Amino acid sequence: MFPLTSSSVLPLRLLLAEVAPWEVPLALALLAGVIWVLRRAAGKIFALGMLMYGKEPTIREMWRWAREE
Repeated sequence: MFPLTSSSVLPLRLLLAEVAPWEVPLALALLAGVIWVLRRAAGKIFALGMLMYGKEPTIREMWRWAREE
């Protein structure tokens, strides 16, 4: 169910073992949700990073920018 590995592990589990019917939609929903959140965070970081040309942002600044609404 871990979203970062579900796209490669779930098909393997489908071939090698029995998977409950609810696990496939849950894994796909988690993966889609994580992709949506990461895209929004990356967009915010990119937009603010464009305004700060010449200065390398720190991890703390990027985290703060991603959390801002």
